[in-house]
Amino acid sequence: GGDDFEDSFDSPVQEVAEAWAKLQAIALQDSNNPLLMDQIVGGFYGGSEEDEPESEEVQLERTNRLRTAWAERVGRYVAFCIDGVTMGPGLRIRDLVEVACDRGGSLGEDQRVMRRVLEFCVHYKAAGAGFIAGSEPTCCNLLDGIMSEAAQRAIAHPDSRMNDIVLAKLLKLKYLRRLCASGAKSSLQPYAALLVALLQRPSNAVNLTLQVAKELADLACASETLGLLRDPAKIQAIAEHLQRPTLHEMVLYYAAIALNRLAQSSPAVQQQLQRSTLPLVLRAHMVRVSLRVRAATQQLLEQTRA
Repeated sequence: GGDDFEDSFDSPVQEVAEAWAKLQAIALQDSNNPLLMDQIVGGFYGGSEEDEPESEEVQLERTNRLRTAWAERVGRYVAFCIDGVTMGPGLRIRDLVEVACDRGGSLGEDQRVMRRVLEFCVHYKAAGAGFIAGSEPTCCNLLDGIMSEAAQRAIAHPDSRMNDIVLAKLLKLKYLRRLCASGAKSSLQPYAALLVALLQRPSNAVNLTLQVAKELADLACASETLGLLRDPAKIQAIAEHLQRPTLHEMVLYYAAIALNRLAQSSPAVQQQLQRSTLPLVLRAHMVRVSLRVRAATQQLLEQTRA
């Protein structure tokens, strides 16, 4: 099935609906799932007469787990095909993002399918759940209900799963930001909420956390988006992240820039940071970081002094 899928992408926009249909068939049809077929064959031929038969609930739970695992594998393979070495320079995630975010008119079929492909490559799944496609018009399940605490907790949960590498690239390309800005409400509040939820997720790859920190710094350094982060819960989440013992120094750098800008803009934020344990944490970090990071950390430390 993989060769057929690759051959379907002659260019970023040609025959995209056909390629998406093939992808869905590969990922979702049980007959295309080797994990499930091996399990069925193994259970049919490998059991002994002494084995107790499994209940229907146990069989269904295992079947659903194998369906979920196979769909995730397909999503990672497709992401590799799009932005790996398999298909040469003709197709990259950047190309799909440009088509998915084309604002020349109403949401067309090419845009909708491109968004579904990108969503499937990220393949976000809440802990203990399978992949559930997002709603229209964003076609991104990471943004569904993101303003609710339940959705934010689900993303931040250590057992939530997603393709960190693809998501980091999409953040760098401003894809999710552009989806929020071009939605019916044209608001970046969901984007800010998503970034903070991702920052709290302890199982992130380093490059994903670093890109999240960069995006938070971008929001904080622009006057029109600074207010999106001026919320006690968001401030606390960023400050708590800096207390992690394995913190990457460039994550510290961008988070310090964001918090420093927020503290400069609001006495309430400054007071919140002063009352926290952040000053002690910053002093501990400063002994191990480079001069560039130390300078940004020192500026934030100045803001936390009563």
